[in-house]
Amino acid sequence: MQVVRAGTWARPCAVRQYEASSAGPPACPGWSRNRALAFLPSLTAETAGYAIRQHYAHKGIFNMKTKRNPDTVHEPLAAYAHGIEISGPQRWLVLSGQVGMDAGGNLPSDPVEQFRIALGNVDHNLQAANMAIGDIVRLTIYLAGEIDPEERRLVLSSWLKGHQPCMTLLHVAALASPDIRVEIETLACTDSD
Repeated sequence: MQVVRAGTWARPCAVRQYEASSAGPPACPGWSRNRALAFLPSLTAETAGYAIRQHYAHKGIFNMKTKRNPDTVHEPLAAYAHGIEISGPQRWLVLSGQVGMDAGGNLPSDPVEQFRIALGNVDHNLQAANMAIGDIVRLTIYLAGEIDPEERRLVLSSWLKGHQPCMTLLHVAALASPDIRVEIETLACTDSD
């Protein structure tokens, strides 16, 4: 199949020929392979499917998922990824709960220090996806045990630098290990590159 580059997406020659007519194929979401075959009878099912996939891929309609485990964050503690970036018209990053463990696997006993490190791990994951704190749309903070609320607020406020994402704070009986006192889930979104 000969493919040429024309306009905004890679088109098989048969599609390019029909676009030259005044009717032209519809530029759409909702284009199906059957609709393309009915509109462009000279296309094969394979050619029509290819043309549609290329069109949607260029427009960012087909989402891609990229798992991320940055070297600047400790290895995942089980079978999970630290983050999954979802690409499309916008890029979404969904982070697993980040705990207060540094890249070397050290977990301090002080819950405020765990909180600082967990926020740092969120930041490292954002940087690995070429995002920033301002791209965060949701934070869910889980706390096990006592942590000074005023100190926690100051640490969080300093880290957010005026950004105001949706946020939920939950006090829970325990987290994955008795030594883990803080866990932070994050959802971030930015325009596609």
